[in-house]
Amino acid sequence: PLMDLGKYNTNKSAELLSIVFHNGYFANSGHYTMLLNHQTHWLLFDDSRLSVLRTERVQEMCAPISDNPNT
Repeated sequence: PLMDLGKYNTNKSAELLSIVFHNGYFANSGHYTMLLNHQTHWLLFDDSRLSVLRTERVQEMCAPISDNPNT
C-alpha cells in the first residue's frame, strides 16, 4: 500500500513495508510486535505467533484514535 505524504508538503509517496508496535512505558520493557507488508497481505509477528492480516485490518489498527470507532 502507498502512504500519502501530502500533509508533509510533498507530492511524493512511499510504500510502507513494516510497522513496529511497542506496548509499555519504557523501550527496554513492554511488548513489541511487528507487521510486515508481504505482497497482497500483511504478516503480524507476535512472539511465536504469526498471523496473516488483510490491508483493511491493518488500516483499522493504525487509524488515529479520533478516527477509530472502537476507542
